[in-house]
Amino acid sequence: MEPNTVSESLAFSRADKLVIAACAISMLIVQMDWFALNLALPAIGRRFNVPTTDLQWVVSGYMLSIGALMVTAGRLADIYGRRKVIVIGLAIFGIVSAICGSAPDEIWLIVARVVHGIGAALIFPVSIAVVSSTFSGARPSRSHTEPAMAKRSRDNAGAMTSQTKRAASTFGGCALPRNIASGRASPAGHA
Repeated sequence: MEPNTVSESLAFSRADKLVIAACAISMLIVQMDWFALNLALPAIGRRFNVPTTDLQWVVSGYMLSIGALMVTAGRLADIYGRRKVIVIGLAIFGIVSAICGSAPDEIWLIVARVVHGIGAALIFPVSIAVVSSTFSGARPSRSHTEPAMAKRSRDNAGAMTSQTKRAASTFGGCALPRNIASGRASPAGHA
């Protein structure tokens, strides 16, 4: 087979690129959420008139629910389908984001963040699984190129995780309005 034919058969189609983009964006919002929150904690503490140390459960509750439920989320995706689980995770994540933004006090915020982590747990591992399964033996074989596609998809999933983590820390800080980051106003429009 000619070299051009092999490289063309390893090229990602438009649909492949859309899968990668959707999963990367899903992972980005999950990771950006905890990076931005860490930067906003001092302003949130001022808004609720509590020390920042009392808000550690805002971060910890989110991380604990993600960590505790990742394997369960993966299993749910195997049983009910990856697409359904990731869509449910995105819906939970989006709805609870609004609830977090309008939380009247730190207790509401902490409880909402734990539920927020549940949505994130449904998104994060399933995104990686979607990318891996899209480019592995789960679709019609491409004969000699299939092992190369599977390896490339695993490499891309790993790179995607790493790059979204880097982008999340940058965008998370940039996403905060200057007045919140500097402490001149409160988050979510609270006065």
